[in-house]
Amino acid sequence: MRVELRKAKVVGWFVGALSVILTLAGPLPTARAADAVYERQVRPMMAANCVRCHSGRKNKGGLDLSTREKILLGGDSGPAVTAGKPKQSLLLEVLLPKGKPHMPPKKQLRPVEIASLSKWIEGLKAADVAQAGNQKNPPNKRRKREKDDDDDDD
Repeated sequence: MRVELRKAKVVGWFVGALSVILTLAGPLPTARAADAVYERQVRPMMAANCVRCHSGRKNKGGLDLSTREKILLGGDSGPAVTAGKPKQSLLLEVLLPKGKPHMPPKKQLRPVEIASLSKWIEGLKAADVAQAGNQKNPPNKRRKREKDDDDDDD
């Protein structure tokens, strides 16, 4: 009986200590899960299908898809993604088979690629998008202003 009581105290202490540790650690970071989906699935898909026209000097539509942060900034048509709402995200709309305009223009992404992008957008929080929009000198907006300034010289 004493052995069982001692085991019960040890188990109770262990459960209590584990509860304190988990409480102090806070909630599990779902943003990290979204980042993992981006790095493993979305970034390679964007590199293979999108960045040739949507990065660097080309930057069609003012949209740079070369990094997570630049995707979150959006382009001339507004936000490319709506955090947590893939069905309301412009980027996903244009990649679907009936998207207008359809991207990429000469092919259709595989359903698994679109599903990965959807999963990433679903995992985004509004704070992720807001943080990207709060950059002091967002690359997409800066490039547009520089172009406008060049037009004024004519």
